[in-house]
Parts: sequence; structure tokens; C-alpha cells
Amino acid sequence: MCSYSPVFSCLEQLELLVTTLIDLDAMDGKSSVSLLAECSNSPDVNTRQALANALAAAPSMWALGNAGMGALQRLAEDKNPAIAAAAFKTIHELKKQWEIQEGDSWRFMMNQKTVEEVDSQEDNNDAESG
Repeated sequence: MCSYSPVFSCLEQLELLVTTLIDLDAMDGKSSVSLLAECSNSPDVNTRQALANALAAAPSMWALGNAGMGALQRLAEDKNPAIAAAAFKTIHELKKQWEIQEGDSWRFMMNQKTVEEVDSQEDNNDAESG
């Protein structure tokens, strides 16, 4: 299993933990980074597979954060072909979210408020909540 301090009695615990970190938007926290690094480099093939499975459930690259994407990239280069293929597929699916199809277009809107107006509005919101 992982050499990380928590001991997982079963791989489902690892998958649940990673899924929870994704849901809580906590993938780039110090403990999460250590967990992902240790498990993605684990000598145990089942640990790496469980991690790949858990990361595949992420709804977006943003949810995975830098640590999650880094772990996926390491897993995509895994010596086990099943793990590498699963991680590569997840990366491909996440990247597809950013592709523009023919006929689609990106539309960017500019905020028409001045910096002073935004600052004033934030000051008013702070005064109301405080």
C-alpha cells in the first residue's frame, strides 16, 4: 500500500478519500499533495490502480488541481499498461472539455465597471455584513 502515514485497510478507502478531497476542492492541500505523490509512486500496483480510478471520477481539471493532474501524468507513464491507459484516458477526457467544436465559439465578456465602482461595491458589502 502507500507509504503515506494513513494505512488503508482496503483500496476502496483510498478511492473514497481521494473522491472526498475532490468534492471538497482540497486536492492542492499539503496533505493531499503528499498522499497523491506517495500513492502515484507506490510500488503496489493495486494502490496505483485505485488512485487512477479515483482520479477518473473528477469532473474537471480544476477539481483535480495541480497535485491531481501531476499524479495523473505520473500514472499515464506507469509501467503497468492498464494503469497508464486508464490515466491517459482520463487526461484525454478532461482535455476534451476544453476543445471547441466546429461552429462553436468562445465568448468573453468584459466587466464594464471601473475599478473604483468594484471597490466601492465591495466596501459596501463588507459594511453590510460586518
